[in-house]
Amino acid sequence: MLCTTCAGYRIRSGRGQCQGCANNTNSPSYRYCDQCSLIKGLCLSCGVQLGPPLAPNQKTRRMVKKSDPDNGGRAYLGVGEDLHITLDEDQSTGLYWTGKSWNQALVLWVDGGVFVPDPSNNQFGARTLIFRANRKGRTKLELRQVNQWNGAAGSQSWSITIMIK
Repeated sequence: MLCTTCAGYRIRSGRGQCQGCANNTNSPSYRYCDQCSLIKGLCLSCGVQLGPPLAPNQKTRRMVKKSDPDNGGRAYLGVGEDLHITLDEDQSTGLYWTGKSWNQALVLWVDGGVFVPDPSNNQFGARTLIFRANRKGRTKLELRQVNQWNGAAGSQSWSITIMIK
């Protein structure tokens, strides 16, 4: 999970070390790994409390998966459930997927994702961005491609309407 402040920052590539368990993080900017952030309810980067920690017997959250063909569609979530959005990327362009706009009180940005290359051609692959339903309501989540070298917006965008019950 990322707080609204950290969600606006560019994520550095590479690995870091989790302050909670000493495992690898997805960025040297992150203080916590995905699992510790999820269990403790903390921002991956700055460590601010974003929500309640998981109950001791609760190891995972329900997730809804969406991808390229779901552009413009809807996702139905309950409070505390995750939305995993997996989108194709071409690393040779320098463009990567990131959040553009949504109601950040209703939906938290959990993870900006790591590029996973296609085994047959490392230039191509996909990135999974993770969001969490925080409160009941409805919001339109918009994603866009941004150039990793100069920060300029790319020409592609993706959106989904999230209904939280």
